[in-house]
Order: sequence, then structure tokens, then C-alpha cells
Amino acid sequence: FDFNQNCLKSYQHIFELKLGTAKQLIAAEKKVHPQNAVIPLLENYLDYFYLLTTESKSEYERLQQNKSIRLEQISKADKSSPYYLYAQAEINLQWALIRSRYGAYYAASREINKANGLLKENQKKHPNFPLNDKGLGLINVVFGALPDGFMKSALATFGMRGNVQTGLNQLEKLVEKLPSTSYEPFYEEVVFYYSYLLSDVAKSPSAYAKTIKYTTRIPNNSLLKSYMQAYVCIRNGKNDQAIEILENRPKGSAYQPFAYLDYLLGVAKLHQLDVGASANFNQFLQSNRGVNYIKDSYLRLAWASLLKNDTSGY
Repeated sequence: FDFNQNCLKSYQHIFELKLGTAKQLIAAEKKVHPQNAVIPLLENYLDYFYLLTTESKSEYERLQQNKSIRLEQISKADKSSPYYLYAQAEINLQWALIRSRYGAYYAASREINKANGLLKENQKKHPNFPLNDKGLGLINVVFGALPDGFMKSALATFGMRGNVQTGLNQLEKLVEKLPSTSYEPFYEEVVFYYSYLLSDVAKSPSAYAKTIKYTTRIPNNSLLKSYMQAYVCIRNGKNDQAIEILENRPKGSAYQPFAYLDYLLGVAKLHQLDVGASANFNQFLQSNRGVNYIKDSYLRLAWASLLKNDTSGY
């Protein structure tokens, strides 16, 4: 598990959503160090963010076969490394998060349980490995916040329990600690999960302040930073700030297409009764490859028509 400069650059580009550049760096690493077990982990990150940004069910079905191949590759690597169990847990956790978006709750619950077991075992073997807390914190918050239902019941059969505040504390401590350690490159990933959980899962009143605080040190060429900040701004009524962030977000062919950001910009504008939001919703509908937010976009286009007294358009 060699997180050399080439792998760290690829990882950094993934979290800037420059997935094409990251893919090229991974291909170069494969040629030079084909046995580097970091490669299948990085490839899984690529799939994870590709599926998050495209929300394409057909691509999800095509790519899910990669999971078992990557776990098989990692199983042959150095078992004494703290990354050995961590990488397997990370791959299970990423696929669980993706599957839950498509309603595959039983498969997701099994993967969460697997990730939880691997991370707890890794914590016993490598108690000073800080990245264990990233996955364990995430699992604590998600499971602690789950409403009663199938997925919670499925996880309960595995003996799993969660606690939202415990998980948030784990993640915040990690966010505070990482910049002064050799694990600083993982900072953006931890902030990504932490800000999402604060805002969407815990619905914390401090979500806006903490997200802005912890994303400040992330470079402005990160499209993921723009997404995190704009999302939390819209959720907390900071529409002016959301519009400024989204209109000035980094653009260009190097970045992964992310249609959802056009939708978000439309939402922020419509909150201000700006009928120019229609252009953003139409842009989203033209470039979107997924199945989410389509009806919602047409509903908001209808509202924009009403604002213009265009009843036939409505």
C-alpha cells in the first residue's frame, strides 16, 4: 500500500472532481507499480464520485461488478498494513452509500455491517491509525439517525447500533487533528462526509458555520468544495452566497460534468423569485443522465412561469 506522490495526486484530483486526470495518473501508476494495492482503492473512489455526479442507474449496474474484483486484488496485499482492512472497509462503505440511493437496502446493510467489522478489527490492530474514525464516525451517524424500517431492522439483525452525536464527535475530532499530521491529504474527504452528515442526516443548526469553517482551507479549484458550500448555504437560507459560489465555481473540460449543480443554482435563484432560474433548470434537464430531480425541475419551471404570469406555460 504505497501512497506515493503519484497516488496522492490522483486522490487529490478525485476530490477536486477532476476524474479524467485522476484516471490518467492511476493508469500511469499501474504501469510502474502494478502490485500497488492503493490502485484498486483509488479506482473505487473514481467509480463512487462518477456515480454520485452522473446518478446513472445503467452505469451503476455496469460498474458494481468492480467491487469484488478490487477486494480480491487487495486481499493479496500486505496484511500487516493499516490500509489492508481499511481499504476493504472503504470499498464496502462506498458501495453501500451508492446502493442506498437505488433502494438496494439489504445489500447496503450487509456492506455497512462488513465495513463496521473491518474497521473495528483495524482499530484493535492499529489503534493509532486515525482514518479508522472516518468510516466508524460515518456509520455511527447514519445508523443512529435511521428511522425505523427495513434497513434499520436489517442492520439490527447484525447487532449494530449507532449514535449520531458520537459519530459527529469522531469526525470533528478527526477534522481538527488531520492538518497537523502526515494524514493531512485525507482532510477534504473527512470534511466532505462531515458536512454532509451535519446538514442532511443530523440536520444540525451548526451545519452552515462548520461547513464554511472547515472548507475554507480547501483550494478553490475543487469543484467538490463548491458543491459542499453551495449545498449547505441553500439548506440554511443563504441564497446570495449560494448563487455567488455556484456562478463562480471552477469550470472546464478537466472537471467531471455535474448537472446537479445547475439544478441547485436554479433552486437558489427561484428562492429569490428570479425567473432567470428557468435557464438553469433547462440546462439541468438537458445534461442530466440520472433519474432524480426531473419532476422537481418541471415543477419549478412551472412556478417560474407563474411568476411571469404565463399561465399557459405553467
